[in-house]
Amino acid sequence: MDRGEIDALLPAAEAGDFSAMDEIARLLYERGDHEGAQHWLQVAVQAGDRGAMTRLGRLHEEQDELALAERFYRMARERNDPAAMWATGRLARERGDEDLALRWFREAAEAGDQQARLDLTRWLMDRGEVQEAEHWACAAGEGSDPRGVFLAGTVLEELGKADDAVALYRKAADAGHFLAIGKMLAVSVERGDHAAADRYRALMSQTEEQCPEQQPAEESANHIGHGAQD
Repeated sequence: MDRGEIDALLPAAEAGDFSAMDEIARLLYERGDHEGAQHWLQVAVQAGDRGAMTRLGRLHEEQDELALAERFYRMARERNDPAAMWATGRLARERGDEDLALRWFREAAEAGDQQARLDLTRWLMDRGEVQEAEHWACAAGEGSDPRGVFLAGTVLEELGKADDAVALYRKAADAGHFLAIGKMLAVSVERGDHAAADRYRALMSQTEEQCPEQQPAEESANHIGHGAQD
């Protein structure tokens, strides 16, 4: 990584710009400088950035410092950060406290966290609570992350809501999600819509060229980047 990226952000960060602090932390984290990332997250936390509180909690969680992680998640929750609610629910589920986990997943989902909506959807499906699962799948489909929209579509397809699933696949495909493009290509061919099929073939080719590293696997957003943007 070019050090110049960080140097260019320093004046804004030192002037109190949360987004600049966050970007510096992200760049440092990506190059393995977790101590430097932690420093800038702490600066942002001290200035009141709730998203930084969640990301700092995640950093401590990755270092197995769970007491510190929960402390920062709590600080962010008190400031109504949905990502911190989701993280709290995830930790509760990992230690076997399903009631608490469901409570925080629902709170995060109600507050608009797309990852929480997806996790809650799948969990409810596993529990056989299909009606509520469908509700949260539809809610997840309203999000802006194409990956989340695509995954919501797969749940609706599984529930037999084909038209609703296709609508979400189309939304995700139009945003460039590779697997959603493949779904829409298959749908277009099945329906005999040759013009749409040609469009999705071209879009698939373009997406492969731009993002050759895209893989079929879809993983949860368990990383430093999942946090509120203030």
